[in-house]
Amino acid sequence: MLPQVFLAAILAATPQGAAHPEAIIGGAPRALAVSGPTVTPASISFTATNPDNAATVTGSASAVLRFSIAATSNWSVAVSAPASFTNCSTVPVTAVTATATCTTTVGTSNCTSGALSTGGTTIATGRHTGSGADAYTITIAFTLADSWAYIASAACSLAVTYSITG
Repeated sequence: MLPQVFLAAILAATPQGAAHPEAIIGGAPRALAVSGPTVTPASISFTATNPDNAATVTGSASAVLRFSIAATSNWSVAVSAPASFTNCSTVPVTAVTATATCTTTVGTSNCTSGALSTGGTTIATGRHTGSGADAYTITIAFTLADSWAYIASAACSLAVTYSITG
């Protein structure tokens, strides 16, 4: 049983040369024109209880990812994390599920859910069809499948990376 688990967001979704140089955006055959990606809140906590009473624990808040796309293109959003939690090596990343809900202003978007993975789990896809920069909002709820097999001696943390590609 986990006493407290934290998810910390790392945004890896800005085009090269944009205002957020830490970004990783790409895609063949051309780079995706993404601007202004933000994610809030920066961390989400889970307070685990007795796994016999509640096998799934909902995060303290949903993450909200916002970004704009300027050119007609397909896009996708993936979320990834290391193999296990810091300070809790018995808790696999697959114990966390991300469930996305899309809000689209132009074009199409499809949101889904899936267990986190080290290679990335696609939670949203879409096609931007506008001629100008249009905003997209994806709300992501995180749940933790608690288990007696997950032994924690301290607060655990997991850095989550969001990647927008096209």
